[in-house]
Amino acid sequence: MPPRFFRTPQTGRRIVAGFSYIQRIAKNAQTHVWYAPDLIENTVSWAAVRQFEILQEADNLAIDELDVANMPASYRHLMKMRAGGYRLTMITLGHYAPRAAQDDLDVLDRKIQEEITRLIHFLYLAETSEAMNNDLQKKLTSKGWNLEEALPHIAHIKRREEVFFDILAHLDQSHILHETAIGLQLPEATKEKNWPYCAAMENRFLAFQQAITNIFQNLDKTRAPMTHMRGYGDHMRPS
Repeated sequence: MPPRFFRTPQTGRRIVAGFSYIQRIAKNAQTHVWYAPDLIENTVSWAAVRQFEILQEADNLAIDELDVANMPASYRHLMKMRAGGYRLTMITLGHYAPRAAQDDLDVLDRKIQEEITRLIHFLYLAETSEAMNNDLQKKLTSKGWNLEEALPHIAHIKRREEVFFDILAHLDQSHILHETAIGLQLPEATKEKNWPYCAAMENRFLAFQQAITNIFQNLDKTRAPMTHMRGYGDHMRPS
């Protein structure tokens, strides 16, 4: 059995509203929000954030020649080298029903894990996930958690879901759970044979970078604006 991504305390939670955000890196995101018919009758007393970061290394087949004499084409090739991945965030709101036979959040957590592991072949990064979750828990305990810092990709979208996030903003942080699961997507096993491609020495990445650096130094700049190929870590930072 794989490790549980999220550890849900059994407190008889009932879910009455939900928000989901899914994005393939470098593509547009899709969002969805829903409310149960009895949302008004039931006071929202807890929130839970379940976040997946599925990281994907760049494909070496995207590497092409980088020619300083053809900068537009070279930058297009650089962007193809960029790593990708998927980001999924689900936020649920609800109330406590201690006498309930099941905990809705626990059921949701299990369902999410089953679907993710069935659809995507990835290696779960337990240590990385635990370190991030410990940091999130410290912020929640000290009342230092906020949407803009914790979920910047959601905070800056069009706020059609203002009612949902207003409720979340007014909740006591002692009743908010925020956990993240991070995984590294593994290459699919296929029978296709890929021939490696090696660019000429003068058109490889390091030579290209050095040429750009030399140009910027002549313009009284200290270095080129990019020093290495962009990786999956780009989309894990607020910037």
